Amino acid sequence: MPANQRTDADVAFANAHAAKKRAPQEKAQSDADKANAEAENDTDGFAESASDNPARRQFIRNALNGLVSSNGKTSYRKALVREAVADGATVEEKEGQRALVGQGGSYRLQSQLTKTAIDYAEHLIARRNEMSAGNVGETLPNSETLVRIRTVYGDQVRVRKSDLDGTRTLIPTFSASG
Repeated sequence: MPANQRTDADVAFANAHAAKKRAPQEKAQSDADKANAEAENDTDGFAESASDNPARRQFIRNALNGLVSSNGKTSYRKALVREAVADGATVEEKEGQRALVGQGGSYRLQSQLTKTAIDYAEHLIARRNEMSAGNVGETLPNSETLVRIRTVYGDQVRVRKSDLDGTRTLIPTFSASG
C-alpha cells in the first residue's frame, strides 16, 4: 500500500466521525421540516370538519396556503384570514357576494379571497364566538393583547404579549466558525 493512501479502518473512522458530527444538524433540520409541515397543514380543524375525504381536505389546505398580496405585503391566504378574524372581522354580504369585513369597514370580496377562505373565516368566527360564550376554557386573544415579532426564519408572527413577559430561555447561536 502506498504511504499516502488511507486504510479502510481510517476511512471508516472518518466517515463515522463525519456522520456523528452531522447528526444534530440533520435532526434539527428534520424537526424544522416537521414543524413547517404541521404549520402548513394546520387549519384549526376546518379541513377536518369540512370533509372526510382526504383529497378534499388537501384541496382546502392548498387553497388556504396560497400566496396573496394585501397592502403591499405577500402572505399566505390562511394568515391573512386569521389576522383579520383576530382583529375582529366578520363575514357579510357586499357587492352581491360574501366578504370579509374588517373593523374599519374595509372588506375583501369572496372573488378576491376564494370561497374556501371565506368559509374558513366563518369557521374561525364561529370558534371565536363559541370560546367567548364560555364553551371552551380559553378565549382567542384580541388584537390588543397580540404583538408582532419576527421569528429566527424572518417571518412575522403574532403572539400574546403575556407570552413574552417574564424570563425566557436564550437559544445559543453559533458563528460560522463554530
